Amino acid sequence: FENAEEMLVKSDLTIDIECLMKRRGIGDAEVAAVLGIPPAEVPLLLRGDFEEISVETLQQGLATLQEKGKQGKKGLRRQPGSGYSGGRSTGAGGGEPLAAAGRE
Repeated sequence: FENAEEMLVKSDLTIDIECLMKRRGIGDAEVAAVLGIPPAEVPLLLRGDFEEISVETLQQGLATLQEKGKQGKKGLRRQPGSGYSGGRSTGAGGGEPLAAAGRE
């Protein structure tokens, strides 16, 4: 494969984004806004369909999400007893079939 190294880097970045989403309860819409892609494409990206997105976009998106998380944590500390459990909110995620997302 001529792009094997690039695909490995994209895979690692995508895994980092997915872990951050799960840890911080970040939804598809927020990730899509940061990466500049439609929300319906986030589940596809997380499944490895990242040929059309650049390494730089993934790196910048991950950095932005990490920074937002740091800012969000500061806000959570100011609100003790707010009921935040640190888990992912219900209803987050994709789950739609590839055909429904307009992919072939």
